Amino acid sequence: MRRGHEPLIIAPPDSPLLRRAALAGLQSEPTPMQADLDLRAARIVRKRIREFEADIVHAHDARSHAIARVSLIGRKGPPLVVTRRVPFVPKAARLKYGNRVSRFVAVSNAVKNAMIEGGIEPHRIIVVHSGVENPPPALVPRNWRDELGWPGNSVICGVVGAMTAEKGVTSLAAIAARLAPAARERARILLLGGNREGRVEIGGVARKLIALKQ
Repeated sequence: MRRGHEPLIIAPPDSPLLRRAALAGLQSEPTPMQADLDLRAARIVRKRIREFEADIVHAHDARSHAIARVSLIGRKGPPLVVTRRVPFVPKAARLKYGNRVSRFVAVSNAVKNAMIEGGIEPHRIIVVHSGVENPPPALVPRNWRDELGWPGNSVICGVVGAMTAEKGVTSLAAIAARLAPAARERARILLLGGNREGRVEIGGVARKLIALKQ
């Protein structure tokens, strides 16, 4: 908006994105999206694109990508931009990522390389790394040992983000099993992300899973 662009944000009702958009004073449209091929959602998006006279449609995840593609069937414009964040080689790339997508935004070179391996032309992909506010807001340190009742001499290994395969979570048990008994006794694993919370043990190491609520 500072550069004179007028955004319209379409997202599922009660989503964190819509709440943040409302706080920022951005125009938003709550739209239920039940599945990748939600035809009702696609019709709503198509209508909003026409009424809003959008210059660019930007899909930020796989579901919105699919719905946006359906909503643009039969239209040469506006350009469709899709952001991809996972480093998996896409399947059926020529069908799902056809020429209707003008540009792909990959959040890392690993994501870009996986897309190229899947058959997407390199010139259609640009890398825009995920960033943080600069300078960051004031941070309040947290003492995880005190909060979780862990010993003061415990060594904490942390993983932040979605608890998906590419984070290497499935390798933690094998890594823990290779630790010397004394090191395993002191080690703790802190997983920040996902939808579940609780204490478990993995590979003989105490682990705490904490859901991040946006």
